[in-house]
Amino acid sequence: MDNDRSAEPTISGIGTTARALANVTTSDWWRRRYTGLSASYRKWELGYAIAEPPELRLPRTSLHRLLAARTAHGDFAQYHRRFGHSDAELNCLCGYKKTPEHFVFCEISQRKFHAWPEKPDRPPSRPEEGRKYLNAINGAPGAV
Repeated sequence: MDNDRSAEPTISGIGTTARALANVTTSDWWRRRYTGLSASYRKWELGYAIAEPPELRLPRTSLHRLLAARTAHGDFAQYHRRFGHSDAELNCLCGYKKTPEHFVFCEISQRKFHAWPEKPDRPPSRPEEGRKYLNAINGAPGAV
């Protein structure tokens, strides 16, 4: 009988294998679910992680706007039209249509550009620049 224990799994090794399998399973699950997400959510190119996301460290007002922009659920013209809110105000006080990313381009918020967290050299002027900035402040993949 061979008493060599080097061939037996260790508690640490079992834990490492279990974590690796859980990560593969989670990645596969997210990959399958990702295609079913709305186009407005997919454009953010967000991954799936169990760890606390860095955007939770943002002030609540910033987090509110970020989550509303990502999900397109909020005080937006498209949202109000979709759900038949006939009494909703579809335009911002600045005069432009309310969209999920409008707050990045709005002249009212750009007046406070000096206070933006991790602000770029100049305020964003296109939707892609706005998403890039928002991804950068919450450490998302593909951010600058």
